Amino acid sequence: MPSNSKKTTFSIIPAILAHSRAEFLEKLEIIRKSSPKPKLLQIDVVDGKFVDNTTWGTPAQIKALQLDIPFEAHLMVNNPEKAYKRWITAGANRVVFHYEATKDPIGLAKGIRIAGAKPIMAINPETNINIDPLIFKVINGILVMDIHPGFGGQKMLPGTFKKIRALRKAHPHLKIEVDGGVNAKNMQKLIDAGANELVIGSAYYS
Repeated sequence: MPSNSKKTTFSIIPAILAHSRAEFLEKLEIIRKSSPKPKLLQIDVVDGKFVDNTTWGTPAQIKALQLDIPFEAHLMVNNPEKAYKRWITAGANRVVFHYEATKDPIGLAKGIRIAGAKPIMAINPETNINIDPLIFKVINGILVMDIHPGFGGQKMLPGTFKKIRALRKAHPHLKIEVDGGVNAKNMQKLIDAGANELVIGSAYYS
């Protein structure tokens, strides 16, 4: 794990992408036993429509687990407008929605905020960062997908560092989260590019 940078403080966010309750609990136990204990974890929510995969865990099932670590719900789903309130009720204090999955990202971000959570907007690798600048006034951060969403174990796609540097230059105070292919070999380079939060999936459990 890289040392803290004077220019950019950062945090590690372990991600749980699980296909069964048993897999979810196994990964959760690893996170609970890690030191230092993460201050936030990410629960991947995949509906089989936005991407060709599905994950275990309805909002009610996650709520029943009574998690002792704050979490963000990463909604890789179509129509996130129909899902975010249930995840906030389940305990999510941050909701990640995909720019590509909604026709009204500004309205969605405002709705998440009104419902009591922090809105984080994710952008897929093919999405250009030159989007409506007004969106940056209503979100708490942006999540840069450096893989195609929905599947763990992928390698980081080219262009990730360039995109992060461009975002950091355009938005000096923006919280930039990076998800996909993050590991010990590229963490410091991501931080140097301007990332604040590193989401680690498969590498966290290996």
